[in-house]
Amino acid sequence: MFKYSVAVLALATGASAFAPSVSNGRFSTGLNFQYGKYDDQLWDHAAKKDVYSAWDPNSPRTTQNFNPFETFGGNSPDASGIYPGENRYKDPIRGDVNYAQMMEEKADIEAMAANPKPGAVAGCPGCKQGGSMPAAPEGAAPAAAAPAAAAPAPAPAAAAPAAAAPADGSFAYGKYDGQLWDHAA
Repeated sequence: MFKYSVAVLALATGASAFAPSVSNGRFSTGLNFQYGKYDDQLWDHAAKKDVYSAWDPNSPRTTQNFNPFETFGGNSPDASGIYPGENRYKDPIRGDVNYAQMMEEKADIEAMAANPKPGAVAGCPGCKQGGSMPAAPEGAAPAAAAPAAAAPAPAPAAAAPAAAAPADGSFAYGKYDGQLWDHAA
């Protein structure tokens, strides 16, 4: 009888290791991370200017308060102010641009750099530590001065015509050949 009592007692105490815990302790699994205003949206120059207009260089840098024109290690931030290689970086949805648009954006950024927001200096609370602010071109006038008339942009080069398919019909170009390939396609 003693053998059976010991065996039952051993089984009962060993099984408690697999039973659920008596304490009702709970662990939070919620993430307290907020992506930027333009997360999963088009991250073009207009969106960057909107984020820049709301940026306060004297407030701490967050995903909602950052300079989208600041660079870090030669890289630009995503729509949440996160740089490539950092945790939670998301490759932004970029718009199609041409040379003329790039020149307009460059002039816009140079004007912002020539007339920065009050407190916008490298190392300010709203900047990435080690980041680089856009530099104004040498001898640049403040943004209030009238800009000089820009030379017209050269016309974009015409796309090369697609090669004709072989006579036997063994090859045909794809549906999107010579077109922008984006997420909507």
